[in-house]
Amino acid sequence: MEFHIPYLALRTGRKHEDKRFLPQDSVTELRAWTEMPEPIEGSSEPLFYYEAQISCLLIGVDEWYWTVYCCTDTFFGSERPPSSYAELGLDAPTGGSLLSSQPAWNPRDYFLRVLSARMSQATKEWAVVVAVLQSRLESYVGRQCQTYSAALS
Repeated sequence: MEFHIPYLALRTGRKHEDKRFLPQDSVTELRAWTEMPEPIEGSSEPLFYYEAQISCLLIGVDEWYWTVYCCTDTFFGSERPPSSYAELGLDAPTGGSLLSSQPAWNPRDYFLRVLSARMSQATKEWAVVVAVLQSRLESYVGRQCQTYSAALS
């Protein structure tokens, strides 16, 4: 069983530099990014949104022998280091939503718990992008309407 959840991660401040490049091209970065449109009123730090992804693979020969591989995007600092999950007694693939002392023995149940936790994480990231974009577009449309009304007067 597997899943791949692509999402956009919105971050403030200067652009995060991803020093990796495609092998055949020394100009194209592996991670796509876009600067969020500037706010109309007032100035704030620049906002960038970046492509990110969470992938998970659960494999096994039967119900009792299975392994899960979970790859999360750590580029933005939104994910704890793997060692901190172990120190706190938390389950890393679920993002710390389960205790490692209370494991889920059924692989299908565990897979769904991981999927649920990671979908929640991606949904939160998407919600932030949509909310900021919507507020900036409303400000822009309001300003354009005022400009248009002033031009007609």
